[in-house]
Amino acid sequence: MASFSVPSQELRAPYLENARKLFVLCFFYTADMQEAYSLMRLILADLCFEKKSFLLSQKGEAGFFEAALRGCMDYFRKKPRRLPKFEELRRMNAPFPISDRAASLLRLPYSLKGPLFFSLVSELSPSESAKALGIPENALSRKMEKALSRTGLTREAAQKTLFSFFPGEEALLRTWDRFETERAEEGFERKQRLRLFKRSMDLAVPWAALCVLIFCGFCYLAVHFGFFNGIPYSQSVEYRAEMSVDPNNDPLREIEAYRNGTTLSSAEESAASLPLEQKDFSAYVWEEGEYHRYIVENAPADPSLAALQMVALGGMPEGGEVLSCRFVRSEEDPSSEEETFSLTLSFNEEVKEYFLKEESLPVLQGMVYSFRSFYEEHTISQISFCFEGEEILCAGRRASDFLADPLPKTAGQAVPYRSLR
Repeated sequence: MASFSVPSQELRAPYLENARKLFVLCFFYTADMQEAYSLMRLILADLCFEKKSFLLSQKGEAGFFEAALRGCMDYFRKKPRRLPKFEELRRMNAPFPISDRAASLLRLPYSLKGPLFFSLVSELSPSESAKALGIPENALSRKMEKALSRTGLTREAAQKTLFSFFPGEEALLRTWDRFETERAEEGFERKQRLRLFKRSMDLAVPWAALCVLIFCGFCYLAVHFGFFNGIPYSQSVEYRAEMSVDPNNDPLREIEAYRNGTTLSSAEESAASLPLEQKDFSAYVWEEGEYHRYIVENAPADPSLAALQMVALGGMPEGGEVLSCRFVRSEEDPSSEEETFSLTLSFNEEVKEYFLKEESLPVLQGMVYSFRSFYEEHTISQISFCFEGEEILCAGRRASDFLADPLPKTAGQAVPYRSLR
């Protein structure tokens, strides 16, 4: 379409043959003399530079006016106009009278003007007219009857009024001469090709949008019903409900806490990192210059509860409490085949105040032994006791200084776990 062009002279004969009816069609649509002439020249440009329109124009009156109607519809699709008022039409400067009958016809909606023109002005059969309009023959008849009903005119009166729209042979020849003059101007052909390209895009975009919507709908259904992988889509809420996820043992909370650099409370950390089961561990208590080992039986696998048991036995300062616990895989030596862990315990202020005294160092060392026993099934490579993010020191020593010490070999005394909360 971009390179198609025909000489003007090939259109001269079809134009002169149908010029009077072409003016009726254009004036019927525009209800304005100058716009009617402009629309006629625009239709001639379509016939020159658009192959489909040119081929239609070579098929007699039916093809010529089908191409002309396409130009009219495109013209008014881009420039919607209000229907003119009776007073405006009666005052129009036209070479023919604008009667009340003519005004009622010119005020018809655009959707009814095409069927009325093809039924009353063209010399086509009803089947040819319906084909040119792209509608069924019975729809053509209904539209024509509707148009006549709105104007209150008979078929003969409406036909006579439409044929009265005649500006004279000289005006029709001047329109042709004006078209040839415009075509000879520089840039005219480029402007027309750009206009036709935009028209093609206007027609293609709605279909492209429809294809996108259909594709998106297909993708949605494919994911929903599992067309791609055979697994129907399930919302995360439904999926987790089916898996019976315990809100106190939610791995997503631990991951989020790790990414944000925050810690979970001791109860949450133990629930998220360790199985909620019972276990035995040894609490080392410094008494009379030596360590006594108490084997706490059937204790919950929760370091905060183990700490309360240690306080009760004397292995931790009075009033001491584990506020949070972070027990994660150590990344110190990725090449090591043995899996090691890092343990960070945050205590309350009573524990920090207690270890300000140098004589409390054996208690700090005993706490390290006790928590090592609590996690005896894991290899701990790093241990820290903290208060508000700062490591707790006693006599210049820290918990990690005693991590490598062997556990004291003392006889153990079994004691049952007692709930202290």
